Amino acid sequence: MEDDELFQKAKEMKAQEEQQKLNAENQRIQEEYERAARVLFDMVSESKDSEYKVHRLEVNGSNYTRSSVFETVFGQTMKSRTLGEIISNTRVAGSRLQRLGIFKDVDITFDAAKDPFAPRDSIDILVNVEERSRFWAKTGTEIGDGEGNMNSSVNFRNAFGAGETFEANASFGTRTSSAFQVSLSKPLNANPDAVVDVTAYQQSRNNKLYSSHEELTRGGLLRFRGISRFGYHELVYDTVWRQIHKLDDLASLSVRNEAGHSVKSSIAHVFMHDRRDDTVLPSNGYYLRLAQEFAGPGGDVSFVKNEVEAQANYSLGRGFILSSSLRSGLLVPLFGEKSHINDRFFLGGPTSVRGFRYAGIGPRDGKDALGGDAYWSGGVSLYTPLPKVKSEALKGHIFVNGGTLLPSVDISKPVPETINRLVKTPSVAVGAGLVYRHSFVRLELNLCLPISVTATDQFKKGIQLGVGMSFM
Repeated sequence: MEDDELFQKAKEMKAQEEQQKLNAENQRIQEEYERAARVLFDMVSESKDSEYKVHRLEVNGSNYTRSSVFETVFGQTMKSRTLGEIISNTRVAGSRLQRLGIFKDVDITFDAAKDPFAPRDSIDILVNVEERSRFWAKTGTEIGDGEGNMNSSVNFRNAFGAGETFEANASFGTRTSSAFQVSLSKPLNANPDAVVDVTAYQQSRNNKLYSSHEELTRGGLLRFRGISRFGYHELVYDTVWRQIHKLDDLASLSVRNEAGHSVKSSIAHVFMHDRRDDTVLPSNGYYLRLAQEFAGPGGDVSFVKNEVEAQANYSLGRGFILSSSLRSGLLVPLFGEKSHINDRFFLGGPTSVRGFRYAGIGPRDGKDALGGDAYWSGGVSLYTPLPKVKSEALKGHIFVNGGTLLPSVDISKPVPETINRLVKTPSVAVGAGLVYRHSFVRLELNLCLPISVTATDQFKKGIQLGVGMSFM
């Protein structure tokens, strides 16, 4: 028995010694690795200004992507004249390749030039890529901004070997009854931050919830999307044929006068600067969006339309967040025309001005919302932690918000007079409730109390549910 115990103890001691040796060996390897990394870092730091040239760019694993893509992306790298420039430009090129969205993996290594006739201090760059599958399809459901829909899309990635994407999609929803779209996009000069796309589309939208009609649109657009150091830009030329039809039997005279066809040919620009830490339920940062549209030649409607949206968020500590938002828009018809209902602004709803029904603020004819040519809306919200709830996705919510929508604006009158009309009799509501962030969608359940309304407003006193991605 004692021999067995001695044998067991000896066995345990031997195992401990082997573990100690293994730990020591791992420690030695780690120290050598760190020492080698420091030496390599020092060598690169000391040699970053040394003259080096790229002799050859070798790409492996590219079956569908054109060689011109790699030549363009690594253009600056090939022109580099120092080791530091080569490393810096290669890092930028690798990031650019990844963001094209056509590669599953990108691995870049340096090696001494293997060509015996290569100049001294020349290196080869080896690029190993794994391309994503070219064809993919998806189906899904989306809920947002007061609307739910089912959609499906078919995509053909890297269609012509230069990062192009062909996409066809269809969706069916509660307000957008049906929508079909076919588009082809292409990054300019293999730059994922500068993309041009051409799109053909058809959309049928049911507006009977607030305005007794449906709208059918068919059009095509040419769009440029780019990112600068200031933010995101979008420049669009859009030509669209529009039809106001399928009026309710009890549609108002104002809506009946809008029935029929119109063609809009417009140029639009959108700028966005987003410094928020989260787009759905931010706790810090600010957001700015500016949109301008000019409609005229090539169509039978003419106007200038401007819209601005700003948001600021402040973390007060201990889970408290203060958020403030402001939105404003102005539509100016040109050449003595009157604005059309499908170009005007609409205001009100759980994602807009809480405490009012969708499109519940502004001019009406009977039960039909008519929209307006000028508006403002603003709000302040306080998000609070909940007792015994550790999740940052669920918070309490206290708010005050309001706004005004004017049927028309006379630009010949002084600006202060127009501003006075906008702020004189705002529609205002206060309330409290719960906010939940689920993935990319936000849900709000609020108890609302309108405290200032106009004769035409449709307000929502009591419980109001909001689902969307963008809230005021």
